[in-house]
Amino acid sequence: MNFAPPKWVTEAAGEALNSIAPNHYSHPRGRIRLREAIKAFYGPQLNRDLNVEHEILVTSGANEGKPPYTNKFSPKYYPRRLISLGQYSVFTAFLEMGDEVIMFEPFFDQYLPSVTFNGGKPVYVPLHPPKASVDKPTSNDWTIDIDELR
Repeated sequence: MNFAPPKWVTEAAGEALNSIAPNHYSHPRGRIRLREAIKAFYGPQLNRDLNVEHEILVTSGANEGKPPYTNKFSPKYYPRRLISLGQYSVFTAFLEMGDEVIMFEPFFDQYLPSVTFNGGKPVYVPLHPPKASVDKPTSNDWTIDIDELR
């Protein structure tokens, strides 16, 4: 048996289909409302007024922004200081051949190829799991040995 959807569902669907913003590609730096929200959240933490056009870039994950034929981004289109950005883009924008990159182990499997592809030299530093006495461990309970970091 088929039943028509409730009127509120068809009205909401029609409203969504007639709205321009969600039916087109987002701005290359991310939707302005999201960039403004990031500014409002991080600006006070960084004690400065962030520029949503030049200092905030939103990507859809760690791999966003991989250029197909080059390993450098044009500074014309990508700002120097970025708050929310895919890790590959950071490595591409800032790594110079031979730069050392601290890799806290364990790490996301795509960090290593992203670092080495862009000329970085990985330096491995282990994260130490929580002590057995921790009742309900979280990621905050893992530690870094400062001597190993040096």
